[in-house]
Amino acid sequence: MEIAQAAQAAGYDSVAITDHDEVGGHIDFQKSCRKVGIKPIFGTEARWVRSIGASREAKSAGRDSSHIVLLAQNQTGLRNLWALSSLAYEPHYFYGKPQLDVDLMSRYSDGLWASDGCSLTRFTGFVNDNDEDSALEEWGILQDIFGDRFYSELHTFQIIDPVTDEDKALNARVTAMNQAKMRFAEKRDVRLVAVHDAHYAYRHQWEEHRLVYNLSTQAYRKDQVESKGQAADWLMDPDDTVYFLGRHGIPTSTARQAIANAREISDLCNVEINPTLSMPRLYPSDAEDSAAFRTAIEEGFRRFVVDKGLPEDVYRRRLEYESELIVDQGMPGYFNVVADYVRSARDGTYIQWVDRTAKPSPCLCGPGRGSGGGSLVNYVLGITSLDPIKYDLMFERFINPDRASEKRRIELDSGEVLELNPGDSVQLSDGRVVVARDLKEGDDISC
Repeated sequence: MEIAQAAQAAGYDSVAITDHDEVGGHIDFQKSCRKVGIKPIFGTEARWVRSIGASREAKSAGRDSSHIVLLAQNQTGLRNLWALSSLAYEPHYFYGKPQLDVDLMSRYSDGLWASDGCSLTRFTGFVNDNDEDSALEEWGILQDIFGDRFYSELHTFQIIDPVTDEDKALNARVTAMNQAKMRFAEKRDVRLVAVHDAHYAYRHQWEEHRLVYNLSTQAYRKDQVESKGQAADWLMDPDDTVYFLGRHGIPTSTARQAIANAREISDLCNVEINPTLSMPRLYPSDAEDSAAFRTAIEEGFRRFVVDKGLPEDVYRRRLEYESELIVDQGMPGYFNVVADYVRSARDGTYIQWVDRTAKPSPCLCGPGRGSGGGSLVNYVLGITSLDPIKYDLMFERFINPDRASEKRRIELDSGEVLELNPGDSVQLSDGRVVVARDLKEGDDISC
């Protein structure tokens, strides 16, 4: 919330969120921006390598990754941004850290703006090694992927009053990076934009931020805590932006143009997140999820009831009651998803994050807890290890048919009133099929 308030106070009408490797803050960020009347721009600061295969072969474990900032320009871009964020954590790409590579970014580049990132990039390393050809090659790769939606960041970040050699070297690194970007921008026809790498909202919060940083990085020794002075890493107003860029040798005219370029990109980023109550799916369609759900509970019924010689009629009545309610509420996909990851944890195929060379082994997974233990469906799907009939547990504490399952009353133009369960399918006049819970005011229902 403070970032949105600080942006408004600084005179901005938009502000971007670019958390490292994450997009989980987008919805709360949108809410905060709406409260103060400014536009949210959705992004992330990801890591990329040229080839994830080459990184694995070199056993670099993410040490050769480079930062990149991605911003969603439109709804397609937002979907691609979220897809990239998820795929970076998939076993193929997660190597030491969540990572993207050239092939993956090329497949999901539509609707995204991309920038070359901060000083923690291969680009900056090449500049400091006086290898400008390699630095330009980095730009070339990203230009090939994003075209004229690639831009370069001029950074305000620095240690304001450097004392130690480490502080002075850090400032020199950022200055060299900014100067190289100015030189290359003209050669490669790349727009420059002014960037605050804002880690907190207001300048006076730097000591609190440093304390949290030291605790999170276990920098508890006095020499470590005092090794850096105050950094220019808050959300600045335009005048402070020009001033701190000037300390890196950026002319005022260039800084002002970089601010204007950032505004142009902001104006082109128009995305809105419309949260829905749609349940997750394990399969491409609701029908496939429902069919898979039915098949899975039948297989579980045979394994946990029939094969154990338990009274089938008692268990069958309970299973049909629960499953019909779950289907009516449009929840088969949710149960499929939960069963999938719990089963993977129990049988040892769960992703081995720490040591990928180790043989799969079962993860710690308890018998279940809370009201979910009262569900026979959960039991036969392997989500829980508790037989609710044996222990006389109530399903209604888990899903109550009189709570959160109210039917939707839809009045048609003809005057006819439809009473629909949340999971009932409805066809719209444009041919789309949606479930009742996702109907919005103004939707034209054909049948």
